Amino acid sequence: MTPRLPRYRVAVLCGGLSPERSISLESGRNVAAALLDRGVNVEIVDVTTSFLDAPPPLDCDVAFIALHGGEGEDGTVQAVLERMGIPYTGSPPEASRIGLDKAASRRRFERAGLFVAPAVLVEDTPASPPPDCPLPAVVKPVTGGSTIGVSVVRDPAALLDAIWKALRTDRAALVERFIEGREFTVAVFEEMVFPPLLIEPAAEIFDFDCKYSDGGARFSFDHGLPPERLAALEKAAKDAYNAIGCRGLARVDFILPPEGPPCVLEINTVPGMTSHSLAPLAAARAGIPFDELCMMAVRAALERKAPLRNVS
Repeated sequence: MTPRLPRYRVAVLCGGLSPERSISLESGRNVAAALLDRGVNVEIVDVTTSFLDAPPPLDCDVAFIALHGGEGEDGTVQAVLERMGIPYTGSPPEASRIGLDKAASRRRFERAGLFVAPAVLVEDTPASPPPDCPLPAVVKPVTGGSTIGVSVVRDPAALLDAIWKALRTDRAALVERFIEGREFTVAVFEEMVFPPLLIEPAAEIFDFDCKYSDGGARFSFDHGLPPERLAALEKAAKDAYNAIGCRGLARVDFILPPEGPPCVLEINTVPGMTSHSLAPLAAARAGIPFDELCMMAVRAALERKAPLRNVS
């Protein structure tokens, strides 16, 4: 049985070096406040280059990873913590690496029998669009998050600019066929699948502004899905979670066409924990308030690591 959490020291890792740094800092502050309210000893750690090059000794018993994108979500920080012998929240290094890489995760999803949209990977800056790119298409950085650098392209003349836009933020671009349907996100925590959330963005896609501004999108759990469609969506989320070996909290994004199976867009192994974030909203719908969700993540990390270090 895990001892009471206030005996433990939690380092909340946030910030980082990715374009999502500001969102990560907000996530970290929210998590720290929630844990403090529950009586846990908390330190906020801003993860910078120096942390990665020469990790400082962390005076903690568990690290809460609130890093989005980059080294915080690609397995780098997770591997550092494993070498330090510090338990941490969320997925292990390999699952983190695959989850952040949309091309690699697509291959895992396909092997698990999940439906993904046809796509072409573009790894070099092209002089013209590859001839086999699907249209209409969603063009996205292969490892980016928060929909930074993402474009919807319907006109072939706009395809090259969209690819260049994605490549300005990443090493490769994924040109994925645009699938008509409703957008859903489903949060998963270990064996629990939280209620699917319908996303209705104000723009054509659920972009950065829609995600992090008031009124940028409507979210609803009252989506009217028949039981069999709801069950298919929840099963696909759990299958995607298992396909890459996730642990802790993760969130799977889908397009649900009018007919046929859910189309997996991507998986987020370190979901946002801001006031606008969707995984905490889904947990709350399932009766789990934000502070308890944070405590669950810490408990899960502690239970995976025994014996614990430096516990008085």
